[in-house]
Parts: sequence; C-alpha cells; structure tokens
Amino acid sequence: MTRSLAFLGVLLCLAACSDQGSKPADGNGDGTVSFAGDVQPIFTASCASGSCHGGAAPALGLTLASGASYAAIVERPSLQRPQLLLVHPGQPDSSYLYLKVVGAAGIDGARMPIGGALSAASTETLRDWIARGAPSN
Repeated sequence: MTRSLAFLGVLLCLAACSDQGSKPADGNGDGTVSFAGDVQPIFTASCASGSCHGGAAPALGLTLASGASYAAIVERPSLQRPQLLLVHPGQPDSSYLYLKVVGAAGIDGARMPIGGALSAASTETLRDWIARGAPSN
C-alpha cells in the first residue's frame, strides 16, 4: 500500500512537471494570441497564398491577405450565412469562419481550406483568438 502511494506521488509529480518549459500555443510566450503574429500567418499560409482568398479576385470577395483580412472578417456578415458573422468576437462557435475551418454541420460548401484542413494547433489558435474577443493586435 505504501509503495502504491509513493508510486502515485511520483506519477503526479511527473505529470505536473511535464509541461514546464514548453512554449504556449500562442507563440508569444505570454498567453496572448496576436492577430498579426499568430492568426494572420495562418491565413497567409493556408488561405491567401493561392488564388482562393488572396490576389485580385478573392473567392466570395473575401480577402484574407495581410493588411486587409482583419477588416474583412471581424463583425462582418457571412455571404453564405448572413445571419452569422464571419468572426463574432468572444464567440468562436457562432463565428462562420471558424465553423468553416472545423467543417461544422450546417455550413455551405466545403470545409476550409479547400483540399485539406488546418492543423489542430492552428485551429486552436484561431479559436482562442476569437474567444479572447478577436483583438486587432
């Protein structure tokens, strides 16, 4: 019994220490999610780098290119589901852009980005940014 309790104590200690020193998902190391530093790079790499939401004629008129994306998505209605905002600050589960990224039921068309999916870390970064109020930082 004493050995079992000692072993359990060691396991709990190891579990508590396992995340120390790891970098937070926000990439800033301070617990914040930055639009410019964390979210825009996701859009640039996955959405705006091709012809979908970048260039002269972005799909559905929605540009996710650097310098234009924030104004195009935050508190703007979706063209596919006008009753939903693309990004509803503080409410990722009511944000159409997030619903498209996760492939939620009830979206029009395909999950975004077309031909693949964002990594779990990128999806979580996007969700966290929206949940924190979608700041323009």
